[in-house]
Amino acid sequence: MTSSSSNGPLGYVATGVGRMMTLIVNLYTIKSDDHSWTLIDTGIPMQGRQQ
Repeated sequence: MTSSSSNGPLGYVATGVGRMMTLIVNLYTIKSDDHSWTLIDTGIPMQGRQQ
């Protein structure tokens, strides 16, 4: 993995975990023991329900 910019390539977070920041969302990838990947879309910043 390469270092991440504000809108660019997948960056390193920890072993098996990557992060990509885009203009709209932040995406995370997690590598499983069987070498498959899970993509997590954390949504649009500041759009969650306020309580």
